[in-house]
Amino acid sequence: MEAISILLGLVGIIVGGIITFSVSKNYYERASADLMEETARLRKLNTLALKALEEGGLVRFNRNSSGEIVGLVYEVSINETIKTSASFEST
Repeated sequence: MEAISILLGLVGIIVGGIITFSVSKNYYERASADLMEETARLRKLNTLALKALEEGGLVRFNRNSSGEIVGLVYEVSINETIKTSASFEST
């Protein structure tokens, strides 16, 4: 009788583990897909905002060979006779 109780307990633990694993895996896969979609939307909006700033003449960006923004160029003019420039790039 006791062997059957132990066996049923082990079967219950295994079945419970399989159910928990399945539900958790499904939830995290959906959450991961949602996060990827949100990331893509935010990246697109960020790029649009940066392009608007650049087209408005407010900033100038350094770009890599594929056209992605990798840095920001700061330009400072003093009395319109001395002009200095600095460049910052992310790695």
